[in-house]
Amino acid sequence: MLKVFKPKAACGRSVQDVIQSVRLEKARRLLAGSRLSVDDIASQIGYRDATALRRLMLKHTGTTPSQFRPRQR
Repeated sequence: MLKVFKPKAACGRSVQDVIQSVRLEKARRLLAGSRLSVDDIASQIGYRDATALRRLMLKHTGTTPSQFRPRQR
């Protein structure tokens, strides 16, 4: 019988959680180290618009992209 690999069972995180973590880290780097607009950053990390990036950051960091950026400079 073939075993089915279940990522969440293997590492405790779902594939979606891992993808969001990677996107969030890239967004943080871009916000801190570039002058790209929030819309451009959202597009670069695979979101359609800044609203999705804003929701992701609020959920995981408690701040919006525009609140995060000034603290990093």
